Amino acid sequence: RCSRCRCLPQEHVPARAEGYDPNSPEQLAERRKHDVRLLPPDERAAVFKAKGDHAYKERNYRTAYLEDTRAIEATPDNHVLMGNRCQAYLKVGRVEEALRDAERAVDLAPEWPKGHYRLGICLQQNEERTDGAHVVVSAKGLLSMAQTAEWRISNKQVRTPSTSASVRVATC
Repeated sequence: RCSRCRCLPQEHVPARAEGYDPNSPEQLAERRKHDVRLLPPDERAAVFKAKGDHAYKERNYRTAYLEDTRAIEATPDNHVLMGNRCQAYLKVGRVEEALRDAERAVDLAPEWPKGHYRLGICLQQNEERTDGAHVVVSAKGLLSMAQTAEWRISNKQVRTPSTSASVRVATC
C-alpha cells in the first residue's frame, strides 16, 4: 500500500500501458541507455574500461582493478584490459594477481611490448630478478620494432645474467 494515500500501486500508475511490449526494439533501446548489462559485450567492456581508466587517473586503484575485472568479464580475450588490471594490481601490491594478468596478456598478444614489460616488472617485484631482466630485455627489443609505443625511461639499472651490459628498465 501507498504510504501517502494507502491505495494500491496499480491505482496510481497503470501497470501496463496499451501496446506495451517490454521486448520491443524501442523499449530495449530505451533500457540500454540506463542498464549496461543490456549492451553488447564490446560496448559493455568499453564502458567499464573508461570507468577503470578514470579511477586509475584519480589514483583509486582498487576501483580501477574492479572495473577492469568487469570489463574482462565482458571480453575475456582483451590483452589491453589484462595489462591495465595488472598495473592496478601492482599499484596496490597484489603481485601474484598482477603476475597472472601479465602472463595472460603476453599469451594473448606476444608482440605487445607493454605486456612483456609488465611481466618483467611483476617478476622483479616477485623477486625473480633474473627472469624479470630477460623479459624486460625482450620487451625492449619488441619496443624498438613498435615505433608507435611511447615509453618513459627511469634511472633503474638491471643486469642481465648473460651479458654484463646494463639495460634501462622502462616504466609506464
